[in-house]
Amino acid sequence: GQPLLLGLNADRPRGERIPIYHCANCGLTQSDVSAIQESFEELYFDGYYGDQQEPRYSVLLNLFQWCRRRLAMGELKEGQVLDVGCGDGSFLRALPTTYQKFGFEPSNPGQASLHRAGIQTVDIFSETKRQFDLITMWHSLEHISNPKQTVGKLKGLLRDGGRLFISVPYRRSLQACVFAGRWFHLDPTRHLIHFDKGSLRALLTGSGFEIVKESTFSLEYNVFGWWQSLLNLLPFEFNWAYKRLKRGAPQPQGFAPSLRWVVYMLFGLIFLPVAVLCSLAEAALGLGGVINVTAVPLKSEAPANRWPAS
Repeated sequence: GQPLLLGLNADRPRGERIPIYHCANCGLTQSDVSAIQESFEELYFDGYYGDQQEPRYSVLLNLFQWCRRRLAMGELKEGQVLDVGCGDGSFLRALPTTYQKFGFEPSNPGQASLHRAGIQTVDIFSETKRQFDLITMWHSLEHISNPKQTVGKLKGLLRDGGRLFISVPYRRSLQACVFAGRWFHLDPTRHLIHFDKGSLRALLTGSGFEIVKESTFSLEYNVFGWWQSLLNLLPFEFNWAYKRLKRGAPQPQGFAPSLRWVVYMLFGLIFLPVAVLCSLAEAALGLGGVINVTAVPLKSEAPANRWPAS
């Protein structure tokens, strides 16, 4: 059938677009993996996660990590935390020492970062002994082609009273509808599944979870989604700001490239307050750029001294 939409390949924006289809049977919206030419190693290359040890933007990054802790951990002050698809381990590294930190990351660059940070790794598909108080998935579930199998495995790794926190891009958000195939968070070569509230709820309830909290606000992802997507409307390189700020792409050399970058960033300054206002408005409408969900396994009650009622 006809694709729901066509998304730009962020690494080859002048190449063919990636079709995205909606399956009426399973309810999932998926990228056409047959149209993705890059290998796993090419998509998650060394430098993909940026250099989180870089002191630049440290105040902003610390703010984002504080927001993540507030969203995912609530009043949990200690315990065993597993971050699935943890990239370079930035979320785990920012946690206080009262938590025991574990990570699962399939990419080689991410595993190397975890090793350097001294974070213990866990293979969620073979782990049988450990159980966790909290499992988080920060924008990683959409990268997985078999989300039901993964969520089912995670259920078995939660101890009584444990919780699962998931944050994914929201394909029916206001910014997703405005920018369609040029939406920054679409990224169809890496984001294999494109969730809406219904499909994420169905996945979790069908895997034996009960959803106890849901929101669509993220200071980190919503504002940047609007900002970079607005810049993507300009006749410049696709995701240029993201590649410079996050991945450390080299400074343009020569007068003309440098002038283009200056003009681009001037538009960036203009778009920033617009992005903030749009982010607040869409979250108030329940149409923010992400879906944040906290879920507990069915027939499991959280101890009052760990997890207050939501």
